[in-house]
Amino acid sequence: MTEKIWDIENDHIVWSVKDGQCHFDDIEMSGLYADFIVKYGIREDGELFLSRHCFFPTLRTIPNNTHATYDVLFEEDSLPCLLINGQKAKEKPLKFTFDGILTVDCTTDCGIRVKHQLFPSTDLMFCLETVTVDAERDVCLTVSKPCTSVYSYGRGTKGVYTAKVHHSFPETVTLKAGESAQYAIWLYCDVGLSNSEIPDHEKELQKRRDRITELCDGALVLKSSVPELDVMARHGVTRISINPQSFSNKTLALIGRYHTAQDIFDVYNMAKGRFIINMDLIAGLSGENMEDFKATIAKTIELNP
Repeated sequence: MTEKIWDIENDHIVWSVKDGQCHFDDIEMSGLYADFIVKYGIREDGELFLSRHCFFPTLRTIPNNTHATYDVLFEEDSLPCLLINGQKAKEKPLKFTFDGILTVDCTTDCGIRVKHQLFPSTDLMFCLETVTVDAERDVCLTVSKPCTSVYSYGRGTKGVYTAKVHHSFPETVTLKAGESAQYAIWLYCDVGLSNSEIPDHEKELQKRRDRITELCDGALVLKSSVPELDVMARHGVTRISINPQSFSNKTLALIGRYHTAQDIFDVYNMAKGRFIINMDLIAGLSGENMEDFKATIAKTIELNP
């Protein structure tokens, strides 16, 4: 069985990072006009990995078919980042917390601590990230990008779509030990010649918390033998992924997976009937032939995700 990453703390889903851990995960958070898929984790060198993928479901692309939602993957090196003496601050995660908002607490080797909070707007076409910096010694901070920048263009049924990045960080900030500063990043899309008004990030964060509280009422209580599933249900999660890749233990070991076929059956049985479950398979894995893949398909059909 794979190493347990997540725990439950005060009704939050928490990953407290241990030395040497290298793991990647993702979360999808939805608002009325924006969906935010964040891939996050720890690289082999211990540094933070964040990938921000925004979907705008009311903006349709051409051809306007099932997959016609306009989406933008904002690459990490295109977004504003903190600079100290002109060098990017190397953030090393201490904790990941999810309670409807993804919070990442990081330390650095340059005298600051950084907290990221990522979430979609409840009712606007924005995905947001707040960044809080706590100084452990005197530091002078700058940010790597201009206040507002165009990221990319697209075209759809409503005309030209312009994906933009905006941040609120001043040109330079000097902090003494014990002081803190906060700025926000807005990821959004304008249509045609429109120029969206940037919403207040603190109000957007509170709206998100209020929405989570509204969703997490007594009607969303699940009592099972797995506390992680109970918390997921309370926070409005309806769909989860259980990904075997293959049901061959030999193949799983060969490709470096830490779970077994029996592990997949066990966790599936824990979750079935409580969530919509999807499963990912990989065809053509090293060492597998057509009969191996047919066996994996047959076991997947047997589970009926």
